[in-house]
Amino acid sequence: GCYLNIEVLFEYLARKNFQIIFTLHDCWSMTGHCGHFTEINCDKWKTGCVHCPQIKRERFWPFILDRSTYNFNLKKKLFTNVNNLTLVPVSYWLERVVKESFLKEKSIYVIYNGIDTSVFKPKNNLDVIKQKYNIPSKLILLGVANVWENKGLDDFLLLSKKISDDIVIVLVGLSKKQISKLPTKIIGIERTESKEELAQLYSLADLFINPSVEETFGLTTVEAMSCGTPVVVYNSTASPELVTTETGFVVEPHDIEGIKRSIDVVCRVSKVHYSCACRDRVIKYYSQRNQNKSYYSLYEEVLRDSIE
Repeated sequence: GCYLNIEVLFEYLARKNFQIIFTLHDCWSMTGHCGHFTEINCDKWKTGCVHCPQIKRERFWPFILDRSTYNFNLKKKLFTNVNNLTLVPVSYWLERVVKESFLKEKSIYVIYNGIDTSVFKPKNNLDVIKQKYNIPSKLILLGVANVWENKGLDDFLLLSKKISDDIVIVLVGLSKKQISKLPTKIIGIERTESKEELAQLYSLADLFINPSVEETFGLTTVEAMSCGTPVVVYNSTASPELVTTETGFVVEPHDIEGIKRSIDVVCRVSKVHYSCACRDRVIKYYSQRNQNKSYYSLYEEVLRDSIE
């Protein structure tokens, strides 16, 4: 993005005979501007970005000029000109995007993001965290985001109008301004003090909800599952890859009634019904240890191929 001079870097890499492993955490490398395009249903990146519809709704930088065509052509030139390039998308959904982009001829090797399962694990003695944030003894719905723009805050606000008084929503990652405007059924937290405290909140929750329609992986979803908490995700981008019927629910985007039905199921059978399956799935597919092994195997493979 705005942190590296990609021309200097990739022109240098193209001159060398290095084996390059390029991990893709979003779609930025294949577009003229954005990291995600699903919410606005844009597919210009498949043939060539022009008249970018994201410019006026940019979340992080106040872009004025539309340079999407220039950026698209520059990235295409720089990234395709590196011969020994292996791409590592962090989900199979992102792999499908790569295969429809100008990077489709490159080697592709999917490796999910990994989390530290020794930190994100079921916690006990949760009264302290409840007292710290004044969380009542009710059924707890949890949402976590680094930045809540385009992460489903509006859907949580709608959901709060439909849940009963014996349910409370806890949202982490809000600004002071956002917290000041929350309805009474939502408790807002700016930031947790540590990963340990975040793991306690995941463990405290009866159900984790990720109402985002743009996820190239879904780290918070996996962190919650690792703490033994079932999840609800939208049937959009990479989120459905993470969840099975044993670990949670997949509902259509913005289907508040679908989320509410999922809550009703958890109320009926309890969180415990899902906890072991949630933890087991993360250990098997999304642990940091396993992902490190996958990268090691990939390094061995590309080095072996370069020698042969």
